[in-house]
Amino acid sequence: SDHHLKGCQCVALFCSPPAMQAIAYLAFAWLRGPDPKTCAAHPNCVEMPLGNCCPDDSGTMWPCCEAKCIMHANCVDKPGNCCPRDDGTLDDCCKGNATLV
Repeated sequence: SDHHLKGCQCVALFCSPPAMQAIAYLAFAWLRGPDPKTCAAHPNCVEMPLGNCCPDDSGTMWPCCEAKCIMHANCVDKPGNCCPRDDGTLDDCCKGNATLV
């Protein structure tokens, strides 16, 4: 069977014009929130240059990240960095978590 309709592309069982697929991708990215590695994802890093801070592209975790597990209420029993981890991913304990001051 032909899975290509004129002017449309199919992804899984979903067919739409390419522009609609781009809009759907951006909407899902918005709902997911910013990448935890970006400066914009961390309130204390928003004044920093655009790009990655937590960690940056060289692997350095900037002080503004407050990534240490002990800084987050649901993560205090874990060692090292959690929010985000050194690889830039969030530990599950970070979700819905308040930063301790």
